[in-house]
Amino acid sequence: MRFKLSGIAAAGAVVLLASTLAAGTRAPDHIVLGASLFRAAWAYKNDRAWLDDQLALLSSHGFTAIRALGAVGKPDEPDFWDGREVDWRWPDYDAVITGLTDHAFDRYGIQVQWTVFGGAPFPDSGDRERLLDRFLAMSRGREGKILAFEIANEYPFNGFEGDAGREELKRLARKMSAATDVPVAASAHDPELCGLYEAAAVDMAMFHFNRTRPDPPWKLVSESGCKTLAPILSNNEPIGPGSSIRSESDPSRLVTGAANSFLSGMQIYIFHSGPGVRDDPNHPERLRPSKLQDLPASELIFRGFEALTNYLPADVHTWTRHPREDPAHPFAIEGSVESALAASRGANFVVVLSGARGPLALTARRAASVEVLAPTTGAILKRQIVKQGERISLQGLPAYVLVDF
Repeated sequence: MRFKLSGIAAAGAVVLLASTLAAGTRAPDHIVLGASLFRAAWAYKNDRAWLDDQLALLSSHGFTAIRALGAVGKPDEPDFWDGREVDWRWPDYDAVITGLTDHAFDRYGIQVQWTVFGGAPFPDSGDRERLLDRFLAMSRGREGKILAFEIANEYPFNGFEGDAGREELKRLARKMSAATDVPVAASAHDPELCGLYEAAAVDMAMFHFNRTRPDPPWKLVSESGCKTLAPILSNNEPIGPGSSIRSESDPSRLVTGAANSFLSGMQIYIFHSGPGVRDDPNHPERLRPSKLQDLPASELIFRGFEALTNYLPADVHTWTRHPREDPAHPFAIEGSVESALAASRGANFVVVLSGARGPLALTARRAASVEVLAPTTGAILKRQIVKQGERISLQGLPAYVLVDF
């Protein structure tokens, strides 16, 4: 059985979650592949050709969302964002955020996930509240064009420091969530935000997983520190080519990382890369060029993400997940592999094998008709009908996707 992400599937209960969406909230009922494009608002105002080039690239490879910053940089003093600032004090600022939202969706079918405070000076909290009001005003009648609102990127480092800052963040998140049907998140998840989820005061939890840890995303979600999470989950800033702290450019790892996020119950995966943050000719590994297509192995990376949109079911985030050690996993696996997450719905299943080192032997726990796919192309490597107890042998690739056909 083959799947395609682009079809809209019926929504279901996300397997990791206990809460439900507030009435009227527009939640994605299918998995969403997005990309960081932090300077998109700056580009809409100053470099439309670059913006169109990047949006066209993403749209042609199955991406349906970007993450853009609503305010970032210090226009009056030097900082990392020099020449790429998004300044909430621009005279045409409202026209810029409105124009980007319309342009991305109307021309390319791409929703914007707005992170309102990406890091910018605000003289007082009243300025912050007024900026949220401007985004709310912009969103009216455009709710379907906006994937989500996030109040602040990594809030302790972007204007919401200390206990007072965190309480202000929570207050603003509650206010915005109550005022719109667009899903709202407070910031990158930390346990201090658990109360917002438990009170159903926000709709989303956005994860920035620790890039120094090898643990697959679903293990870290289970260690969130919260009794319950928000109904919508996003792998919002995963490791990628040119990401800070640690970087990852291997197409196989990037694509299976996205697949694992979806299989673990997350609806949203945001590809995070150097060009998506901002161009930087001084990057030591040259991983922050101007354009996404200038990344090393970019063709393989984007072809891999496009393939993923064709072989994953659109509602896979609602399926039942099975870690490798789960007796309900479709296969018992022999051999060295970093992760072997499965998701099932009735007789259907998807298995993602990541980080294989050497031959693998998979013993079927039930009868199945199996297709083995190369995750970065979607090419069918093998078709095999197995009875319970029969084996599938794999070797030669670092990752595989198995589906029933």
